[in-house]
Amino acid sequence: MNDFLHFQQLASTNTFLEQLLQSQNRAKTPDCPDGLIVMTDFQTTGRGRQTNSWHSENSKNLLMSILIYPHLPVEAQFRVTEWISLAMTDHLRQNVGLDPRIKWPNDIYINEKKIAGILISHHWNSDEIASSIIGIGLNLNQERFPDTLPNPTSVILETGKKSDLTVTAINIREQLSRLRKEDATILHKKYLQLLYRRHVPALYTDTHSGETFEGIIEGVNNLGLLEIRSGNTLRNYELNGIVYS
Repeated sequence: MNDFLHFQQLASTNTFLEQLLQSQNRAKTPDCPDGLIVMTDFQTTGRGRQTNSWHSENSKNLLMSILIYPHLPVEAQFRVTEWISLAMTDHLRQNVGLDPRIKWPNDIYINEKKIAGILISHHWNSDEIASSIIGIGLNLNQERFPDTLPNPTSVILETGKKSDLTVTAINIREQLSRLRKEDATILHKKYLQLLYRRHVPALYTDTHSGETFEGIIEGVNNLGLLEIRSGNTLRNYELNGIVYS
């Protein structure tokens, strides 16, 4: 199978790749290579985390999913988040000239504006991650966004330059492949260095208690929990447990 599949329109690249992987598993044939990219010009039901949708004009932005076989223990699953977050920030820094940050766990920000979102789904084999599907939405050439989106930006808005979607996709895959070979401790340190709002006092809302409090992000532990210090208390938050004010 080709390692790059491009379509004019899909419901969702993640959904398409999920179905492709299920077909492979049923047939028990290794048809889907590690690093397989599924890219589309337009998604009819593109989604972000939880029930959020992802808005993109036709053929303007990078909409793709990458399949990898991490073979990591379950407790190390956050490493996949670090791999792809750093692949995105490395691309934007090295090839575009921007200074991105990672809003935990894996939104990519330029200053206070969101330029990319990532959605990861894992498939388990006993106590190991057998495969991961990494969905990416990166705003490249779109200049106008709906008023309902709070803080979007794009490469063209930040730099004035258009981007080639296919070249960008391949570069991000190359960055991802390189980062997967790096030492986990070094990668985690790099991730923390790029963490949005780290060491900056800000307001947060605990989604379980409804409490709004001032805190300082200190880091992310090895399980991927966000660490926020409020007074003398260090709070740990899982995904969707905290809202940035």
